[in-house]
Amino acid sequence: LSASKNRLTALPAVGDCPLIAELRLANNKISTLSNVQLAAMDKLAVLDLGHNEIEDEVELRQLANSPALLNVSFLHNPVLELLKSGEDKEAYAKKVMEEFLPAALRLRVLDGKPLKFFGVQPRQRQARPPSRAQRRARQLAAEAARKAGADGGSAGDAAQESGPSRKRPRPSAVAEPASEPAVPQPPSKFELAQKE
Repeated sequence: LSASKNRLTALPAVGDCPLIAELRLANNKISTLSNVQLAAMDKLAVLDLGHNEIEDEVELRQLANSPALLNVSFLHNPVLELLKSGEDKEAYAKKVMEEFLPAALRLRVLDGKPLKFFGVQPRQRQARPPSRAQRRARQLAAEAARKAGADGGSAGDAAQESGPSRKRPRPSAVAEPASEPAVPQPPSKFELAQKE
C-alpha cells in the first residue's frame, strides 16, 4: 500500500488489514503511529516512514512487536535526526534495532541501506524446534542403535544405520515366496536364429 506524498498527519487505519506486506508512507506529515495496531500486521515486511514529522521515540516503539520487518526507513524524521547527530552510524543502527525493532529478527535494510553499511550484522534467526517427523526419525534411530547393541552389532553399525545422509530401503514386511525349482524355458527366436 502506498500513500506517499498525501499530506497525511496520522497513520491510515490499516491495522485491520493484516495481510499488507508493504506500507509506504514517505513524504507526509505523520507525527504519531499510536492510532494503529501495527503489531497485528504480522506480514508487514517493508515500512517506509521517511520524510515525516515523528518527534517522539515513544511513537517508534509502536513497532517493537513487528516480527516480519525486512526493510524499514525512518529517514528525515526529527526523532532520528537527533539520534543520528550524536552517535556514529553503528551505534545508531544498534539503537534502532534494540529499542524500536527488537522483534524484527529478519531486518536487513535500514534507511535504504543494508545493515552491513552500518557495521552491524543481521540478526540470526533462532533455530526452530524439531518437527514431529524429525523427532520420530531420531527416536527410530535411537531404537535401531539400541537393537544393534542388544543383538551384538557394533556401535559403528548402529551409527551407520541411523545416519541422516543415507537413505536405506525399508525391509519388506511381506515374506518372499519360497523359490520354486527352475523350469527350463524354450529358446527365444533370437537364440534359434543364431543357431541356424
